[in-house]
Amino acid sequence: PLAAFYAFPRLSIREEDEEFVRGLIRATGVIVVHGSGFGEARGTRHFRVVFLPPEGILRDALMLIRKHLEQHTS
Repeated sequence: PLAAFYAFPRLSIREEDEEFVRGLIRATGVIVVHGSGFGEARGTRHFRVVFLPPEGILRDALMLIRKHLEQHTS
């Protein structure tokens, strides 16, 4: 309760991270923040995810992110 935990994975996609995040939210309802929103240089393609929700919610969200990524990397 006194701290937060984050992951900041790099994306191997063609589109900008901000575009990817908008598409992820529209397609899945999962909300993450694009890396360029945290001072990363444009084009580095990261996103930030917070690990505060309960494990079941995180598991479901990560599966949705994985499926969405598979559509963008194939």
